[in-house]
Order: sequence, then C-alpha cells, then structure tokens
Amino acid sequence: MYFIIEYFISSKSWTRNVTKLINTVNLDWRVVYSKYYLLALINYMIGNMKNAKTYNALALRAHPPYSLARKLKEQLKNPS
Repeated sequence: MYFIIEYFISSKSWTRNVTKLINTVNLDWRVVYSKYYLLALINYMIGNMKNAKTYNALALRAHPPYSLARKLKEQLKNPS
C-alpha cells in the first residue's frame, strides 16, 4: 500500500485525480470513503495535518465505523 501512496505523492495531480474519482456520479459509496481515507493518509504522510483531518473527517462521515479512519483520527489527535 505504501508503494501506491508514494506514487500518489510523487504525482503532481494526485489530489485532482482522486477528487475527480470521488465526484463521479453513481460511484459506489465504499470507493468514496476509502479514497477520502487515502487522501487523509497521504496528507498525513507529507505533514499537511489540516488536510489530513479534513479528508479523514469526510471518510468517517461517509462510513463512521471505518477502522482505518478511526485509527488515523486518534493519530491526528495525538501526533508522535
């Protein structure tokens, strides 16, 4: 998974591409919350905590029991 994240980070248009995917009409809801989480994780890894919190909140809004987003929420509360 980290290989994929590194690819997205190195790509200049990763945010635009993932956002475009999320905005697709009739998109399966599982794609939406997982991509919001992916955007949150990428932003967390590059140190953009504001965007990480925003995207993670959207992931949890789309699917509150999503365990990966809940774990990231705790990491964002208590950065190490």
